[in-house]
Amino acid sequence: MRKLCLVVSLAVVFTLSLGSGMALAGGIGSIASAKVYSVNIIGYDNCPKSDNAQRIAVAGTFTDPDLSPNGTFDPATFTLDKTNKIYIVSGPDFRVLRSNACDSADGAQLQLPPQAPTEFNVFVRLVGKPGGVVTAFSCATLVATGDIVCGTSFTKTRLTGKGEPSFQNVTNELLRINGTQIFSPTLEEVFWVWNTQNRPHAQVWFVDCSEFESCI
Repeated sequence: MRKLCLVVSLAVVFTLSLGSGMALAGGIGSIASAKVYSVNIIGYDNCPKSDNAQRIAVAGTFTDPDLSPNGTFDPATFTLDKTNKIYIVSGPDFRVLRSNACDSADGAQLQLPPQAPTEFNVFVRLVGKPGGVVTAFSCATLVATGDIVCGTSFTKTRLTGKGEPSFQNVTNELLRINGTQIFSPTLEEVFWVWNTQNRPHAQVWFVDCSEFESCI
């Protein structure tokens, strides 16, 4: 089976910098030619009505006032706001199963193959107007206790200027929670917290990892 890299892309990129500092020769063309699936996570001022699109809609400016990275939360005293929550489920292919995370009803749902935590890397970039910001991290319910536990976060900002901005490797923040793979049997109800400012537009690319020098 070929290994795959998950790339959450965030700006125009000509060189892909891996977590170790290695770069991909050939730039954006090489990334695009190796891409096997992509999805956009887009911030909106007004939530779209469609819930079956192959993109994920989130509120354009939203920060969860209660959930925080590196936290553990007792469901007996904590009520989860599902605004800007993207639930990650295991399935046979890549697919957006529920596309609307703008309100507090259900959150969005993204399906990934079961090997994703071990055979994918996640990289992030932003496109669109400058000023958009994403701060994201993964959470899940601990099977043993029922508590919600969250891992470390990353922050990415859409900047302007010339040059060749690198992708940020966020594999540990989106596919693991404090070192535990998101599809571990010790975890259930995995979700991404997608905090936003100024309507950021994130692109998520799944890329064949055999095209790169390494894959976490």
